[in-house]
Amino acid sequence: DRASYQKPANINVAHFLSVAERKGRFAVAWRMPYNWLKVCIQKKRFFTMAPSTILIVDDTPAIHVMIAALLRDDAYQLEHAYSGEEALTKVLAVSPDLVLLDIMMPDIDGFEVCRRLRSLPEVSEVPIIMLTALANRSSRLRGLAAGADDFVSKPFDQAELQVRIKTITRLDRYRRLLAERARFDRLVELAPDGILIIDGDGVVRL
Repeated sequence: DRASYQKPANINVAHFLSVAERKGRFAVAWRMPYNWLKVCIQKKRFFTMAPSTILIVDDTPAIHVMIAALLRDDAYQLEHAYSGEEALTKVLAVSPDLVLLDIMMPDIDGFEVCRRLRSLPEVSEVPIIMLTALANRSSRLRGLAAGADDFVSKPFDQAELQVRIKTITRLDRYRRLLAERARFDRLVELAPDGILIIDGDGVVRL
């Protein structure tokens, strides 16, 4: 359902976000100067900074336990898949910000999972770090050809894995924020009134 909203003189961020969270996906329309909207964008008022979701895909439960312990002090939401088939189903359900993908799995190997993920429009741009015990150059080339963004060798250097995860999730967050800003600017330029369609996570939808 669409809901119209007249901006009060003393509107504040808490009031706006409380409406968004209560309504879920909805539309907000109001008349206001373009400059006011630009200030909101610059201050990130319309963009939430929720913890990054990481999908761990590995058929070895001990790997899941180890990675969860490694990241326990960081602000991540961890999701788990124990096979390639489960990963392909779960990735659409949780929309992760990063996939940690084992290569050697019994049903579908990591190369094929990676190729299929890159073919799905909903998750085609999600960063993928491949976890591999294969140290040869040809395996890494296969991974890159399938669409992997990075590799971490098993057994893990825990500090290296932690840094790579932080770097990739931070860069992907900036990429998504810039994309949302560009979409918002386009919306504002096309309409004399500001029109927002926001889902329950505070993400701008056109």
